Amino acid sequence: MRALAASFLIASLCAAPPARADAPCADEACAVRKAVAYAEAGNHAWAVRTLAAWVESHPSDCEARTWLAWEYVAMGAADLAADALPAGACTAAGALHPRARMLRALLHHQGGRADEARAEIDAARASPAAYDSDRAALPALAAAIDPDRLRDVAWSVEAAGGYTSDARLGAPTDPGQGSGGDSSALVQVNAYARVAPDAGAAVRPAAEAQVRVLRLLDGDVSEFSYLNLTGRAGLLAGRAVPRVLVAYRPDFLLLDQGDRFADGPAWYVGGHRAEVEVEVAPWMLAFAGGGRRAFREMGRTRWEADGGVAGQAPLWRGRLRLGGAVMARWHGATDPAYDLAGGTVALNLLARLPGRWSATVAMATAIDGYTRSGTSFGPEPRRDVFLRPGVAAWTPPFHGLTAGVGYDWSRRLSTAPAFDHEDHRVLLRVRWTGSADLRAPRAAPGAPIADIPWGLAGDGGAGSDDRVQDLLRMDEPVQDVCGCGK
Repeated sequence: MRALAASFLIASLCAAPPARADAPCADEACAVRKAVAYAEAGNHAWAVRTLAAWVESHPSDCEARTWLAWEYVAMGAADLAADALPAGACTAAGALHPRARMLRALLHHQGGRADEARAEIDAARASPAAYDSDRAALPALAAAIDPDRLRDVAWSVEAAGGYTSDARLGAPTDPGQGSGGDSSALVQVNAYARVAPDAGAAVRPAAEAQVRVLRLLDGDVSEFSYLNLTGRAGLLAGRAVPRVLVAYRPDFLLLDQGDRFADGPAWYVGGHRAEVEVEVAPWMLAFAGGGRRAFREMGRTRWEADGGVAGQAPLWRGRLRLGGAVMARWHGATDPAYDLAGGTVALNLLARLPGRWSATVAMATAIDGYTRSGTSFGPEPRRDVFLRPGVAAWTPPFHGLTAGVGYDWSRRLSTAPAFDHEDHRVLLRVRWTGSADLRAPRAAPGAPIADIPWGLAGDGGAGSDDRVQDLLRMDEPVQDVCGCGK
């Protein structure tokens, strides 16, 4: 391989020189600028010849060395690029140190040496300072080399407004049918943030916070408005997949509705759970959890356990992505009428459309049996079947921002007729997602002789919607059937 690349390079360098040759360079800046001019004119052979001659006589000049390695990469001579920038070269080169690390990471990645590539990227991220163009390319290069890497910080904020024809469906108090007038305009916010700082160890701390707000604007049903505060704190083991998270989750819900003891708003539910997630593969997640959830209605206070698997798969040239989840749950309540065993199947099809538009088609089905309800809800034990198909369309992302419009039809069929509900819901949504690293080189003063044209765009994962966990978190049907009110 190396001999073949060298033969090709020698043949290229034997080509005629440019019609007008400049005088020999007296410093590194001249050599680099001359080589860059050759490269921009498409004459990579003479760019290499200029840089190789300078590096041979000035081996400690790191910018010329990094440009020589880059030019070899452009000519497809990876082995010669590695020779130009061997391990240990430019380790004391200041702001050029991360550039050298990035180039070696790229060469290791092209050679299939994943561990070495990740080590070089980690070293680049730990550098004190880097030039702006290299800092801008570093996150995208890291994502290309290690697409399963979990960034230190991720967030998602979605605000929505719209209309629901039956605000009682999915309300935390699990109310029966009202006397009519249950439709309402609504506003909701779902905000999420995760911090899991990567210090290079196999185990790292992880903390999450999530806030969900639903405001129903019609006075007849506004009492079902709520604020849900939850999150997780735990340990994340594994820098690459497979990866395991063990965490504690508190979960509290403030409901506008009062009761015979006090006017609302009142803290209606408080939960404490232990949870485990296992990223079996980049496309597959297994999860389980359980704990105790205390309700303001004492009879509904319960022990609970649940678990399942979720995954996603690309379809049709990557233009479609199918995601899905299967889960089971059990509730053991103080009042046996609220004991429950059930399960959910959810599917989500994402279509990537021209112009970076996208559309989703989703379907969730849940079956819940109140196993010891007897005649508490009617003449026979209560059993509910929940259906929710929905569609949505999303604009192209712009700096992590997208806007969308969606429609969901929900239907709950119950053996207790009072709990039958049907809802039509239309929402306009604006979502902002992003991610970042806490450890990154600061901006170096000054500028290099020339910026390497990395050709990398983006921030290495601005959107936090590609992991299976994130898809589940934003899937409202899945959240609803695992929520505090069911």
